[in-house]
Order: sequence, then structure tokens, then C-alpha cells
Amino acid sequence: MQKVTPFARLFAQVQAGDNDAARQLCERYGPHLIRVVRRRLHPRLRSKFDSTDFTQDVWASFFTNVADKYDLDNPEDLIRLLTAMARNKVLQALRSRTRLQKRAIDREVSLDDKNGGGDKLAVVQQTPSQVAMREEAWHELLARQPPVTRRILLLLRRGQSHETIAADLGISLRTVQRLLRTLST
Repeated sequence: MQKVTPFARLFAQVQAGDNDAARQLCERYGPHLIRVVRRRLHPRLRSKFDSTDFTQDVWASFFTNVADKYDLDNPEDLIRLLTAMARNKVLQALRSRTRLQKRAIDREVSLDDKNGGGDKLAVVQQTPSQVAMREEAWHELLARQPPVTRRILLLLRRGQSHETIAADLGISLRTVQRLLRTLST
């Protein structure tokens, strides 16, 4: 007659639906499973996923699908099975984060990391020659305008509202708006 090991007895209790035995199995082999997940988890995914989420996912799959299908005689078989399941869960998450363009981790740029590309997000400023060209175009535009339109443009550039310009120049608001519409076309 074959001797029944403590592991075989525990696993038989798990297969029979004993919650206390399932808790004991998780407590005993859970730390190993967490180590496997942490070793397999890509460093850039660690900020997106918690290793305990993967271990819980492995345990959920194990208890719903695998516990009834396998006869595991020793702890090494259980560890191999849990390791394979954890590896597959982590690889599945990695594939979804690298293959899908929407969630690709390669597209992410850290704003805090100096080497991660945060320095590439500098504010685009105009060069001195661009500023000079813009000022020259502004003065040419003003030179081509009649005095009232020129005065409206100067007041707008100073930040005055349409209503204030109309009141200051003694013209109607609609006249100001019409002149600006004409200039924008």
C-alpha cells in the first residue's frame, strides 16, 4: 500500500472543496508564486500592475479550473504548475501592453525621468528671426489699413475687448466686428 504524504492529503482536501485546505495551500505556496511573478514582471509594467493581482489571478484560475483536473502528488508538481500559470498570465499582460498601439509601454514617456524623454517636451519658442518676421508682417498690415482700422488693431493687440474699442472710438460694436471679419478673410 502506498503511503499518503501530507501534501497529497492537503491536495485531496482542496479537491474536495475544503476552504481551510485551500487557505493553507495559498499560505504555503503563495510566497513562491509572488516571487515568480515579480521575477517575470517587466520593469516598465511594475507601475501598471501589482504582483499580488497576478497571484490572485493565478489562484482563481487554479481553483476554478485546475484543482479538479490534476492529480498532483508532490509540492514540486504544484510549484511547476503554478509557475507556468504565473508565467503565462504575466506574458499575456506584457503582450497586451506591447502589441496594442493604444497601450504600448514603448510609447510612454516619463515626465520626471531626465533620461526618459521628459527633456524632449520643452516649450517650443520662436527664434529671434521668427519674432522679427512676425513684427515686420504686423507693421506691413498696419501700414495698409485706414486710420480707424489701424486704431482698432492696435487696441486689440493691447488686449481691449470689442465693446471697449467701440466705446473708445465712438463707433458701433457691429462696425468693429465687421472690420475684423473682413481682415480675417
